[in-house]
Amino acid sequence: MTATIISISYITLNQMEVDPSVFRVLLDYLNTTKNPMNQVLGMAFRKGFPPDLSKRSWTNPRLHYLVMKIALVLLPPDFLFTSAQLFQGEAKLDSHNKGKTYMVRFGSYTGGELVLKTPNDTEHNILHRPMIFDCSETEHYFKEAEGPCWTLVFYNLTTKKKALTKLSDFEAVFESGKWSIAWHRPGQPIVYLSKKFGLNSVTKKKEEEQRTFLGPLKKIKAEGVIDDARFTAAQNLMMRSAALDTE
Repeated sequence: MTATIISISYITLNQMEVDPSVFRVLLDYLNTTKNPMNQVLGMAFRKGFPPDLSKRSWTNPRLHYLVMKIALVLLPPDFLFTSAQLFQGEAKLDSHNKGKTYMVRFGSYTGGELVLKTPNDTEHNILHRPMIFDCSETEHYFKEAEGPCWTLVFYNLTTKKKALTKLSDFEAVFESGKWSIAWHRPGQPIVYLSKKFGLNSVTKKKEEEQRTFLGPLKKIKAEGVIDDARFTAAQNLMMRSAALDTE
C-alpha cells in the first residue's frame, strides 16, 4: 500500500488506497436495489425552508446507515461533515457544497480519473483512493469511465438559513426486522422516521400553515368588494371583513 501526499497553498490531497472491502456491502446493496443516479443523505437544502434531514435518508434508512458507516471507517477524526452525496456517472456536485470535500470512487470500472485543472490539469485515480480538496474553489471534472462507477462525497452544507436540526440528531436503527431513522430530541421521546412516516409527511401548504400558527389564510378575491355609498368607510370595512369570514 502506497500513499501520495501533495500539499499546495489551498489544497491537500491524501491518496492512500483503502481496502475495497470497505465498499463491498454498500456496493452489493446498490447493485440489488433500485436507486436514483444522484442522491443526498444527511442534511439537505430545501428550497424556501431551512436545511433539514434529507428525504432520501428517512425514506431509505439502510442506505443512510451504510454511507455513515463508511464515513466512520474512512474519514479522519478532524474532518467534520453534515452531508453525503452519492452518485453514479457524471452528476454535478451539490451547489451548496463549500469548503473541504472528501471524495472517493468505487465500483468495477476503468478510467474515470478526477482531473484538477489547477495545477496543470493533473489527473488523479480516486478508485478506492480518497482525496480531500475544496471542490468549490478548485475547478475539476471526471474523465469518462467504462463500467459501473459510483462517487461518494462527504461535505459541509452551506446555506444562508440556519438548519432546523443537525446530523447527530439522527441515527439509523434496525428493530423488529425494519430499518428506520431514530430522531433524538432533547427532553422529548424518540421519533422513528421511515418511508411511511417522514420528517415532512405533511404537504408544503400545510407545513406553511403550521409554521404561521394562524391556520389557513382566507383568499381575497382579486376584484374585491365595491363600497356602498350609503355607509361610512368604517362600516364598509366591517362588511368586507364579514364577507371574507363567510367564504
